[in-house]
Amino acid sequence: MTKENVFSGRDASMDVVKGIGIILVVIGHANRSTLLGKMIYGFHMPLFFIIAGMFYNKEKWEKLGGIELVRNRAKSYLVPYFSMAGINLVLNAIDEMAVYDVFGEWLDAQVYHVGWIAYATGLSKLSPNCSPLWFLPCLFLSYIIFYFILQLKLSTQMGVCALLILLNKMIFMVLPKITPKVLPWHMDTALVGAVLMVVGYQIKEQGWQKTAEKNIFLFLLLLGIGGIAGWMNLGKVAFASNRIGNPIFMVLYACSMTLVLIAVGGKICKAAVGRFLVFCGNSTMVFMGFNYFFNRHTERVWKAIPILNKYEYHWILKVIVVTMCLSFTSSMWKKCKAWV
Repeated sequence: MTKENVFSGRDASMDVVKGIGIILVVIGHANRSTLLGKMIYGFHMPLFFIIAGMFYNKEKWEKLGGIELVRNRAKSYLVPYFSMAGINLVLNAIDEMAVYDVFGEWLDAQVYHVGWIAYATGLSKLSPNCSPLWFLPCLFLSYIIFYFILQLKLSTQMGVCALLILLNKMIFMVLPKITPKVLPWHMDTALVGAVLMVVGYQIKEQGWQKTAEKNIFLFLLLLGIGGIAGWMNLGKVAFASNRIGNPIFMVLYACSMTLVLIAVGGKICKAAVGRFLVFCGNSTMVFMGFNYFFNRHTERVWKAIPILNKYEYHWILKVIVVTMCLSFTSSMWKKCKAWV
């Protein structure tokens, strides 16, 4: 499949971009407190919203209608969310049998977790192991908002996007005075997600991704803009907590790095590492769904082995081990889906 028809179907270079994005998520979760982790957090989740906007087929969904889009996105995002969250709930329930001596307390804990999974809080203590999956219900809501935004004229779209950002910032200021948690299904973050989807859609419409692939000077300029914008917003972005920092810097950083990764993806998609990243790009939901589980349990295994526990379970080693575990799980997940 060529670059020219990338948005009428699937293209390996865009799957590479998603693959790089999900590997960055794994690195960010293993190394979030360092400078590298903070730089990754500045754009790794915005990247996925932008890509979703780039892949949006406006003609198709205008023909099928909004109700069909809701049904389709529910099947694509909500079914995997509750499926993987349910698996994580069972795995955690088994683990917590050693924590609670009284069956009633153990059962209460599971009911508690079920409630927060339904809420899609994104906090690991409330919805064990599956907190990165908060993104799926949030993306579902963003799609709905995005669908209605695209019904407007371009000039009106820009005004609505500005209002959504403003509304998000207002919620961010007010909500902590009421509750320390985000809104259900990250409704607040979904407002920004919809804006980023509009940005991604316009990147596709204007053909900026092709220009970034072919123009080395633009590529370097984007690296520079992205680096400056990311540094200005350093440590202020965490979408799971509805923190976007300065929205202008956030959007600039996310757009620049998305275009940079698209250019890189086009160069390496046929190489061996590119083929692996394509696999990762097609497995992003499984990577999100079980990232925390393997983070936690591979570290427990490491500490339980006498020979290994003398050494630090360094974040680089953790990323390699967890990525291998997630890759194997993704392969098994795809085989199970094929059987079903």
